[in-house]
Amino acid sequence: MRIIRQVTDEDYSDVVNLLEMNNLPLEGVKEHFKHFFIIKENLEILGCIGLEVYEPDGLIRSVSVSKNAQKQGVGHELVTNIEKYASKLKLIDLYLLTDSAPDFFKKFGYNIIERDSIVSGITNSIEFTQVCADKGVLMKKRI
Repeated sequence: MRIIRQVTDEDYSDVVNLLEMNNLPLEGVKEHFKHFFIIKENLEILGCIGLEVYEPDGLIRSVSVSKNAQKQGVGHELVTNIEKYASKLKLIDLYLLTDSAPDFFKKFGYNIIERDSIVSGITNSIEFTQVCADKGVLMKKRI
C-alpha cells in the first residue's frame, strides 16, 4: 500500500540517499527537513519533496522519484500534496527552480518567470543564491 506522509528524523538518510541517486543538491535539506514529505510503498521510499517556507511564499525543492517508481504518478502525488500543505500554511505563492522538469510543472499551472521579477524572501534561499544561482528555470504559481 502506498502512503504519503510528512517526514520524521528517521527518514533523513533515506531522503538523502534518494536525492543523491538523482543527483540533486543536499544543501539546505537539513535546515528545511521538517517541511519534507515522502511516499513509501511497503518499506521502500518511492519519492520525496520539500518546501522552504519564506512567508508568505514557499520554494518547492528536492522533488525526487526513485528510478523504479517513475511514470507511476508519484511525482503528481508529491506536488499535489505539497500544494495542499502550503495552503494549510496559508502561503500565497509557490516558486521552484528546475532545469529538467519545466513541462511537468506547467501541467500544475506553474509559469516561467524572470528571476529579477520576484520580490520574495525566497531570494535568500540557498537554492536560489548558491545551488541554482546561475541555472535553472524559475517558475511560480499562486495557490
